[in-house]
Amino acid sequence: MLTPPLQAVIFDMDGLIVDSEPYWKKAEYKVFSALGCEVTPQDQQHTANLTTQAVTEYWFAKSPWQQPKHHAEQAVIEEVEALLKTQCQAKLGFYQALDLCRQHDLKVGLASNAPLRLCRAITQSLNCAAAFDCILSSEQVKAGKPAPDVYLHALKTLNASAELTLALEDSITGAKAAKSAGLKVIGIPSEHHYYEPLKHLADVTLSSLCELRPHHLIGKTS
Repeated sequence: MLTPPLQAVIFDMDGLIVDSEPYWKKAEYKVFSALGCEVTPQDQQHTANLTTQAVTEYWFAKSPWQQPKHHAEQAVIEEVEALLKTQCQAKLGFYQALDLCRQHDLKVGLASNAPLRLCRAITQSLNCAAAFDCILSSEQVKAGKPAPDVYLHALKTLNASAELTLALEDSITGAKAAKSAGLKVIGIPSEHHYYEPLKHLADVTLSSLCELRPHHLIGKTS
């Protein structure tokens, strides 16, 4: 039986397109330390794949402060945005992967846990915004990854079926979201400790976007 061709590819952003975690850590430390929180590397490892709102809730639960929580959330976003506007660089293989998708006439989406303003800021800084048919954030849906909501929203926006759509994800959280939405998943771990869990969760695991090949985009991932 012939394998139906893919209709769409959906990219995650943080950790896949850009190595933004250092910027998030700097912003998280600066904002929440100023509010009296003791920000440790262990805490930051826990918050790494959470939405900005969930990160704020996490720190508020540990060490409540007086000002409205959304002020702190916005302060983190603004700090990250400022850093990315001056220091943003695409990870190796990203532009080639994007070109490969376009060469195969695939719809291309972006679905991230990051706030929409940062998704737009990064794609504009990298001069690739026009290459995406949709740029979506989990703040536009009920729940962020690992819930499937942002992927389901992307499928609807792209008018693509889940079984003919491929997700490119760097984290366990993102891969779980894509799998829950019914997508095929290629895992490209951004952290060493993600490799084994992604290997068992994703349809195939690559070491970087540089390894993405045409055969991954014709309806089979192996």
